[in-house]
Amino acid sequence: MNPVFFLLAASALAGVLLGLNYLHIAAVLISTLIVSVLAAAVLQNEGFGFFPGIAIVVGCQTVHQLGYALGSILVNQPWLASDQFNNHPDKRRQNNIAGEHEQ
Repeated sequence: MNPVFFLLAASALAGVLLGLNYLHIAAVLISTLIVSVLAAAVLQNEGFGFFPGIAIVVGCQTVHQLGYALGSILVNQPWLASDQFNNHPDKRRQNNIAGEHEQ
């Protein structure tokens, strides 16, 4: 069971990191393919059967996609430290600078 938990945790972490970095959906699809191949190789090496292996690989893909969604949501939150302490708009923001009152 340890390889299964490791694969699920690694899939989730990879998804969150991809979501936090604004990577394009093509990068997510490629990483999902990589996660699937690595999970299948590890499970084959550990002696898992065909159907349990498929279920675990699908679980890894699902966790990977949910991690990407979570990372994407977290990056858009205004309470993140990178968005709090400067008065300059970042790439996602329109030109509304907090604290600028002159026109």
